[in-house]
Amino acid sequence: MRSFFFLTFTFITTYTNAQQQAFKLNFNIESEFEKFGDGELLDSKGVPEPSTTKQSVLLLTSESFTISSVNKESRYYDFDNEIILTTNKDTLKSAVPIYSVIDYRVSEYTNRTYLSDILQAGGVGDALGDLANLESIFGLEIDKNRIRDSIKLLSSKNVDQYSFKGNVLAKVKYSTSPIPKKYQKAFARYMSYNWQIHPYIRQEIVQKNQIPEWVEFSYSNVGTKTTKLYTLINSEPTSYIPFDLSNKKLVYNKSRDNMNELVNAMSISTLIDPPKKYNSSDYFNEAKKLAKAEQNLSGLLRLFQYLLSTGEQPVDEIRAIASKQKSDNAVSTFIQCLNRPKSKEEAEEKIALLEGLIKLDVKYGFVMNIFAANYIEPIDQSKAIDYFYQVLSKDPYITGVYLDLGKIYASRYQHDDAWKCFGVMLVLKPDHSMAQELMRKKSDLKENYPEYFK
Repeated sequence: MRSFFFLTFTFITTYTNAQQQAFKLNFNIESEFEKFGDGELLDSKGVPEPSTTKQSVLLLTSESFTISSVNKESRYYDFDNEIILTTNKDTLKSAVPIYSVIDYRVSEYTNRTYLSDILQAGGVGDALGDLANLESIFGLEIDKNRIRDSIKLLSSKNVDQYSFKGNVLAKVKYSTSPIPKKYQKAFARYMSYNWQIHPYIRQEIVQKNQIPEWVEFSYSNVGTKTTKLYTLINSEPTSYIPFDLSNKKLVYNKSRDNMNELVNAMSISTLIDPPKKYNSSDYFNEAKKLAKAEQNLSGLLRLFQYLLSTGEQPVDEIRAIASKQKSDNAVSTFIQCLNRPKSKEEAEEKIALLEGLIKLDVKYGFVMNIFAANYIEPIDQSKAIDYFYQVLSKDPYITGVYLDLGKIYASRYQHDDAWKCFGVMLVLKPDHSMAQELMRKKSDLKENYPEYFK
């Protein structure tokens, strides 16, 4: 029988009456779509209908801005804290580390260039577009491509037109109003994160230091050409109440088949609440008591729970219980399963052994799902996520799980979910030995794509 748990995080309002200055830009956005090239080989669903919507951009500081749409949903980009928060009225819907965006773009750009080479070799043509198009979609400028050297500018009647090999990439008409100096950096970042326009053209717009009256740009994505026209409705100085996370609340419905909701809740609650403290004596003392009561497997699993949560290895404590494997079949079997399998057959054998131990329903038996998840992951990622859920639904503070789970999401190009996991890990235990991999990844992204960061 499926069970449901409802957790509500409610935060006390701490808004002050102190308003601060901001700069507002309101745009009307028209989108049109058409087939191009050999797109029918890739997409049989047809093209979307033309659409028109409105968008409000609030440039708050040089290090933050918000985007609001007609459905009242807002995205708050906070570069000081490296987070993107999505809200709807008084509800905080998600909190995603800002690294998610560029990490996804780099991964997808790499994937598209690889697929493009395969398709062109197979005679399909340019269904994914040329390199200028791919750099525009993903907001990346790859030095070796030298695309900016071939982008041509034609100016006529106060309209700048940018073309690459005869194809128009963008047109810009400027107003006579400047972008206030205080908000120029925020406006540049707004374009980087939200306009599918080549980085060189974005750079040109920023250097003009005039608010665009309208911007039209086109890009081709998997057989569909998209043209967007951003028309400025108005721009004006305004005031705002500083964003306050403590005024947001999340209602979290946790069901047994929904890992995403658990990860989303943890990514938010770890922002609000102080990090969990891992007291080694709590783990060690209980493990000793369990072993004394001849519940050796439970005692051993309690120690592994500590190891995987903190990255610290209680070698002596583990050795004391593991030494009983000759007289304890359950401990012996578990220890046999600790070495990573070298083949699919060996993995399936060890998973079966672990599942047998889990069915014994010993205390902390859920920890063994971590090993089963890692062994099944190369064979069945969905099953691995299910195993991880069995762990996190019992103890959502086992830090190491979030790295492995995040990697699965990243391999599926679900980078928002991946970085929620990575973010949780770095908040819970930033000095975890496994966290160093994430710190290096963050450092590399910042170094290679500085325009996306503070």
